[in-house]
Amino acid sequence: MSLNKKSIQRNKRKLRSSKKLMTKNIVYKAIVFRSLKYTYAQIIDINKGITVVSGSDIKIKDGSRKEKARKMGIELAKAAIEKNVKKIIFDRAGYQYHGRVQMVAEGLREGGLQF
Repeated sequence: MSLNKKSIQRNKRKLRSSKKLMTKNIVYKAIVFRSLKYTYAQIIDINKGITVVSGSDIKIKDGSRKEKARKMGIELAKAAIEKNVKKIIFDRAGYQYHGRVQMVAEGLREGGLQF
């Protein structure tokens, strides 16, 4: 299986950012995944390795993909605050910080999470 240039670049960014994230002493991490149609995010407990809260923009019907990602981030943040999660690390999983990934981060901030 040969990898194309975009996936090689994404893997390099993923490794570079994960090194920086592991040096911080925060327990929870928000991870974003983008497919061609939808955006998914989950908040995991790093120590236990379990998912605390997860969400996607599949059920959000109105707006563009960016607007759906932002609304999903706000909903995810509210659900995380109910589970007593206040501070997180934002892991963009090698994606560049613009577009839907940026909107998820802004939604998480608007929802009340700190990172």
